[in-house]
Amino acid sequence: MVKNSEEMMTSFYKFLTADDFTSQLRLPPQFVKDYGENLSGNAKLHTESGDSWAVRIEQIGQQHFFTDGWTKFAQDLDLKFWEFLLFKFDGKSTFEVSVYGMSGCQKELHSCPRTHEQADYDNPSADRVPRTRDDEFVTDETDDGQNWRFIKKLTKNHESKLDIPRDFVLGSGIVRNRKLTLVNAKGKKWPVHVSAKRGGRYAMTGGWNEFLTGNRVVVGSTFSFELISSSDNIIEAKVLNTGTDGELFSYAKKKRGRPPILHSS
Repeated sequence: MVKNSEEMMTSFYKFLTADDFTSQLRLPPQFVKDYGENLSGNAKLHTESGDSWAVRIEQIGQQHFFTDGWTKFAQDLDLKFWEFLLFKFDGKSTFEVSVYGMSGCQKELHSCPRTHEQADYDNPSADRVPRTRDDEFVTDETDDGQNWRFIKKLTKNHESKLDIPRDFVLGSGIVRNRKLTLVNAKGKKWPVHVSAKRGGRYAMTGGWNEFLTGNRVVVGSTFSFELISSSDNIIEAKVLNTGTDGELFSYAKKKRGRPPILHSS
């Protein structure tokens, strides 16, 4: 069966965490390694609004970046720190780009005026499109090329367990001992067990609910989970967006009725 053009596209994610993301954006080294021979010096960025931007792919040292034309793209889309972008490459010279906000929802992009004036994205409610499934994004590196990270929007279904992206589990190495430590912004830690499920899936189970209740996490909040120590399986859990309904996760029922234990660093 012949695949359509969309199925043949390869994709990668980029989080806007570097201070210079408005002037250039680094392409993932693995992507360049796999598709470098198909990358020319010039490329086109295309969005769902129908607009396109011409950019240059330039090698600086051992890295490859979007350079000339990228600043205009970033300005027209009003890109913000900690937003993240999905790039789908057609194998030739065009990237289909989608933008997601810190809430985990896709940003609605409006067609840019032909006068190239900056479009108006100042209305937060207009920049968010509700989604019908849990949002999940995985990246194999930050802009320093080191850390694994994934993002999840937490719903009531996550009260007793949290599914972990398979790529994150295998790539980060936490699959080896099935244990990890979650640390919050204040440095407090929670040991969590990683359980294997059918179909090659994994989830945070024992200790996960204690993390939720110990941090008084609001249902609907969006979290970033970043591996900050591969040797000790320490994952930093950072709140990107707090749920709006105010409902807190409650204690999950346990067979032995043990109360949750808060572990301090």
